[in-house]
Amino acid sequence: SSALFHGLIRLSYAKQAHHPLMIAQALAYFELVSKKNEISAIYRDEDDCIILHNKLVKTLEEQDFKFNSKSSMEKFDELLQNEAVLNNVSYLRKPEKSFILDFILSNYQTSRDFYVLHLITSFEALLEFEEYLYDFDDVLNHFFLLAQIFVLFNRTSSTEQNIDVNNVQELHKKVLELNDFHDIKLFYSLLKLDRIFENEKINWVASYLFKK
Repeated sequence: SSALFHGLIRLSYAKQAHHPLMIAQALAYFELVSKKNEISAIYRDEDDCIILHNKLVKTLEEQDFKFNSKSSMEKFDELLQNEAVLNNVSYLRKPEKSFILDFILSNYQTSRDFYVLHLITSFEALLEFEEYLYDFDDVLNHFFLLAQIFVLFNRTSSTEQNIDVNNVQELHKKVLELNDFHDIKLFYSLLKLDRIFENEKINWVASYLFKK
């Protein structure tokens, strides 16, 4: 993985812009920050993956697990050194894009977390390259494995807010109200994901961006 998947996200933007220099810069950045992770995991069904993930979150809470590092990838490495993490993350027997997206969106709903935000934008970026990857199911599965670890960075559930959920396509008319560039990139990804998937959580996350 690369730091917060920025190389992948940049490459996706460059591809969509048909900009050779941006593509070269994105690939150079990816090469600079990329890090190969060898993680052993068992292949499981979707329901078992969710059960084990919830078990893992509870276990880390019981351990009162806290990070010693500040950088993202050092935190990632700390989690990989935790036996509970290694025993409870999984590959999917049959990786489905809709399931992985729902997993990420659900975690954003409960955490509003910066790292999970990047999982959403990088998932959308990854889909840009499906046609070029003969082993896309394997790539998708590895992405899901990494996502299970990144969502552990912030395990604090946010207090539920009353949000009037609006359709993301309708909210597009208000996009100039967004100021934070991460929110703008996230909204762009949500617009694109909504054209592919039927998931009401896309609308929820989009509406939250205008309410927070």
